[in-house]
Parts: sequence; structure tokens; C-alpha cells
Amino acid sequence: MGWRDVLAPGVLKDEIKLWPFDGDLSSLLQPGMTVVAETYPAQYYAGLFQKLVGSKNDQQVRVKVADKLLSWSMEKGVALTPHLKSEIECGFSEGGDDAFDAVIGLFGMIYAVQNYTLDSEPTDDIIRNIEGWILGQPLS
Repeated sequence: MGWRDVLAPGVLKDEIKLWPFDGDLSSLLQPGMTVVAETYPAQYYAGLFQKLVGSKNDQQVRVKVADKLLSWSMEKGVALTPHLKSEIECGFSEGGDDAFDAVIGLFGMIYAVQNYTLDSEPTDDIIRNIEGWILGQPLS
């Protein structure tokens, strides 16, 4: 449904760009443009809190990384609403592992954009035109 009802109409109206298919990130990130990229939250764990010890399905495991997530957001200048800060601190009691993944994905996207260089762009034509890439994934 997301493709049919949101992405396809936006792409057809030139309101949404798909990275890396529509160009490199630096050319797509323009005022008023929505850029859609694939993410894989687990790939961001190492940059945010080293390693998740246990299952992300376990609230207590998520609580153990709360301080690192809050420190990371403060260091990077990421403003958190009081509700989100509270959810991070208690290990996402309301949204569980889906909410945890959403926040990790968001923080990972912020990190990828803040540390973006042209060297982090895939150059292979098959990747850029057919296969796609995961935002922030190392090229090696």
C-alpha cells in the first residue's frame, strides 16, 4: 500500500525522490524535496551503542542502551520530545521493538546524512539503477 498510495503518486508528481535511483544524496537533499531511502536499523547499532546484548524484543535489553542513545542524541544536536526521551529511558514500553527500530533507523539516517561524503555513494550502475542500497551502509 505504501508504494501504491504514497510513493508512486509522489514520484509521478516529482515530489519524492528515491535514493540512490534518482541521484546522489547531495543533489537530492533540497528544500521542499522528500527523499526516500532504504534503511536497516540493525546496521546502525555499532555507531549508536556498540552492540545489543540480547534480543531487541526484550524491554530490559532496550533499557540497557537508553543512556547511550540519549548521549548520542545530545552529542549530535538531536532534539527529543519529552515523550520520546521517556520512551527511550523505559525501553519503549508503548511501542516495543517496532518503536525501538524506528528510533534507531531515524538516528542512523541522521548519522548517515551528517557524515555524508560522495565516497559513501554506490557507483556501480546495477546498484544505482536496479538493486538500490541501504543508507549509511559501507561500500566495502
